[in-house]
Amino acid sequence: MLRFIAAFLSLLRELGDAYLALQTYDIKNAVDKFENIPYHQYKTGWVLAELGKAYLELSEHQKVRNVGNTFPKIYGITSMHIEVRRLYSVGWLFIHTVHK
Repeated sequence: MLRFIAAFLSLLRELGDAYLALQTYDIKNAVDKFENIPYHQYKTGWVLAELGKAYLELSEHQKVRNVGNTFPKIYGITSMHIEVRRLYSVGWLFIHTVHK
């Protein structure tokens, strides 16, 4: 039981560190931290959406396209979140209008 609690708290710390870096505009550090989240958590809608935001902030066009291909998946996972809908819209417009 203690291992479970320790692993859970470690995951929360990793997610919190990545989110804090993103919110304080330490974007490259945030991307590194989000990319190092354990696989099962990395594939959640929230982590992918936050990573998509980070790539949009960095204006890394190819990575925005790559994440853009995952936007429908993110949208399917967390379709009720308004922030994800906004991110999906911005990403879609960016991919289909700015960089054709």
